Amino acid sequence: MSSIENVFAASGRLLTVKETLAVLRIGRTKAYQLIGEGKLQVVKFGQRTTRVKAESVECLITNGIA
Repeated sequence: MSSIENVFAASGRLLTVKETLAVLRIGRTKAYQLIGEGKLQVVKFGQRTTRVKAESVECLITNGIA
């Protein structure tokens, strides 16, 4: 099983932004841009903690950014 498959093995998993960067191979600025555009769904815990829904990362990989 590849590392990408491992990330999505658990349904409903939340990823840190850093984990999301590694999976998508993008930079921090691009990740927050995708979050702002609604292309990555997040869950916020307080003002400083952001987690990305693994399903939205998988959807982005499957369907592309455009």
